[in-house]
Amino acid sequence: GSPGRVVTLVKSDSHSTHPSESNYPADQVSRTWGIAVYVKKDLVEETLEYLDERETGYARLTVPLWNIVDGKEQQVLKEVIFYFGPEDVEEFLGPAELHEIAEQIVQSVGMS
Repeated sequence: GSPGRVVTLVKSDSHSTHPSESNYPADQVSRTWGIAVYVKKDLVEETLEYLDERETGYARLTVPLWNIVDGKEQQVLKEVIFYFGPEDVEEFLGPAELHEIAEQIVQSVGMS
């Protein structure tokens, strides 16, 4: 197969000079918007085993989770797990323009 692209979290200063960065307000540079998924306690070990294999080469990190509540940022969970992708792994494709990413996704098939 030819898998598509996935979102890879990188340090904010890593690609600060890429033209796509001008699309985002300066106060958004060090933020990641997304979702957190709750995993039942009895499925945590199995889920982490699966993710650790799928995310080989990525670092598993824990961070606090913040959200906007009543118009204000506040910490809503003490700790969540995410996988941080170093830029030196073979699969890392680096920044690209949105239309280039869309074209790659449209032509891709198979597991990522």
